[in-house]
Amino acid sequence: MYHVFIHVGARYTWASLRTNPADAPFLAAIGFRPDDFLSKKFSPDEIVNIEKKLLDEAENRGFPLQKLV
Repeated sequence: MYHVFIHVGARYTWASLRTNPADAPFLAAIGFRPDDFLSKKFSPDEIVNIEKKLLDEAENRGFPLQKLV
């Protein structure tokens, strides 16, 4: 018999989230809407997914060497 313990970690809630209006078309292209995250719980995996989408979109737009800081 095996015992498995899984710690999924804490969920986080956005306190605030602001984006630059100039980035709106870029964010819309990846399906990102800031209002979807306000006052809602999210996991770090969701952030990783958004980051991946941003980098993929940048590459598709001709910026293959972009990185997120």
